[in-house]
Amino acid sequence: MSNFTIYAVLLTAIIIFFSLRYHYKSRLNNVLQSFLNSHDNIMVLVHSQTITMINNAGLKVFGYDSLKSFKMSNADISGFFIDNEIDNKDYERDKSIEYINKYTHGKKWVEKVAKSKKTQVRVKIFSKEDMMDRFYQIRVSKLNSGNNYSLSFTDITELEANRLNTKRTAEFDPLTQIYNRIKVNELLKHLMYGSKKHNHDLTLILFDIDHFKRVNDDYGHNAGDSVLKELSGLVKDLLKETVFSGNKATFARWGGEEFVVLLEEISLEESVKIASYLRHEIEKFNFKIVENITCSFGVTKFRAGDTEIKFFERVDEALYEAKERGRNQVVTK
Repeated sequence: MSNFTIYAVLLTAIIIFFSLRYHYKSRLNNVLQSFLNSHDNIMVLVHSQTITMINNAGLKVFGYDSLKSFKMSNADISGFFIDNEIDNKDYERDKSIEYINKYTHGKKWVEKVAKSKKTQVRVKIFSKEDMMDRFYQIRVSKLNSGNNYSLSFTDITELEANRLNTKRTAEFDPLTQIYNRIKVNELLKHLMYGSKKHNHDLTLILFDIDHFKRVNDDYGHNAGDSVLKELSGLVKDLLKETVFSGNKATFARWGGEEFVVLLEEISLEESVKIASYLRHEIEKFNFKIVENITCSFGVTKFRAGDTEIKFFERVDEALYEAKERGRNQVVTK
């Protein structure tokens, strides 16, 4: 047999070998792709931060018609993670849960989530399929000794909605739809701790409606409820508008006709201005049934050595003094 013949046979064998290898690899990829597509979850295979496979569910949510178009866009999956207003504050007590966004772990987020000690890692994604925000729980598994990972995104939107509804029921006043006393007590612990640690101002405003019993007696309890709802909406809007409060104001119904405003990183002097502004705007506001009401205000600042009880007792004394002085005024202690 000539050398040419031997070379030709060898070359043919090599071609057949690689053809078979490509053929079976292609078949294997097709089987794997079909398996991924059979799942309702978003399923993604990643090699060194590069997507190698994604199922149809994932393409629909991210807004692409093929893996090729996804890759051509140079998009990274973490770029679809949007900020969750809940953030991790709701889960401070539950160390097993973490919410992440596109900035949490950077470009190597897959590796970091795979190594995370959190048993539940969650993200919020705007779904291009139905044009709405959805919540997902991510599971990341390393496939071998290399940099190959499988990612599974389970839709927990309904579960999260139920959790938020339960949370809202527990923390919000059903009549006025603002925070309730339970939420204030919960927040106050964190704010007092933060004030001590970072040495920043924390002030408290307590106010109530003057002669509210007369409203109920003269107009009925439905009218009283209407006043409480109108007042809550008014103050909520005023706190958003005022340059003093920014995003540092927490407004809540303390009970009955009493309301509280917690102000973070705002001085006592500025807090008094806010209280005076609220008092003035409430006085001139035309309520639907009662037309005009007034409110009395107490204001105090958190001091070193204060307990929650002491803090509230002092602002309550200030409110009492405002009423003793003739109502419709602001008193500081």
